[in-house]
Amino acid sequence: MKKKLVLIPLILIILLMFTGCSNLEVYQHYTYNDTNYNIGNKAYNEEINEINIDWIVGNIYIIQSSNHEIIIREETDIKAEDIYKMHYKLENKILDIKFCGSIPKLDYSYRVKDLYVFLPSQINKITINNVSSDIEINNVKIYELDIDNVSGDILIQNNTIEKMDVENISGEIILLENIFSKVEIASTNGNIGMSFVSLPKELDITALSANITLYILNTDIVSIEFETISGKLESNLQYTKNEDTYIFNGKLDDNYEVETVSGSLVINKK
Repeated sequence: MKKKLVLIPLILIILLMFTGCSNLEVYQHYTYNDTNYNIGNKAYNEEINEINIDWIVGNIYIIQSSNHEIIIREETDIKAEDIYKMHYKLENKILDIKFCGSIPKLDYSYRVKDLYVFLPSQINKITINNVSSDIEINNVKIYELDIDNVSGDILIQNNTIEKMDVENISGEIILLENIFSKVEIASTNGNIGMSFVSLPKELDITALSANITLYILNTDIVSIEFETISGKLESNLQYTKNEDTYIFNGKLDDNYEVETVSGSLVINKK
């Protein structure tokens, strides 16, 4: 696979869309069809295949459950009216979680709140659309994870995830001791750090000014195609280079691709 910085202009357009306006202004109007949505915390025993999360401000925690239920819970120090509480709906085995009810004008001064999702076993797919929240996912099994993040750090630790796709404007992305098959990340200015239990089969990262750090064993066989305008590759491991491809311990297909404008790639011994 060969790329010629084709994704960088797209990320620049996305970044310019958010320049000059605060993250909170993006969701001044939070409207949707909230018919048949419920309010408050909930525990589910029935089968759920997918979870969609739409959150504005606060933190999001997805962690392992201690029982057989999928539990969703919001926590806040502020007593709010029902319209400002978490709304959710389960339909066709898809759980849809909203930050609040449908409301034409949001006042952010008193609605910072955290979302907790407890998972007992593997789930097929989780989608997160986040405006200004830190996201933490720990010790769960997910087949497919999609994250669209405007602002907030992302920590994904000790999970088993088949496919992950993250689109990030501002915030660090840390992947620690996970098991992945495929990882795709597009980021503007949030640095990225990665250390895996075992290396994923595919890794594709596109960034503007984000620096990327990957820790590998000195016996790992890796080839990384790295294209950049002003960034550089640094490593404390031995490697060879063939055009834009950096080879550690042998030659593989170009299964890892990293593309930046000014961000550097650091590959160090784990």
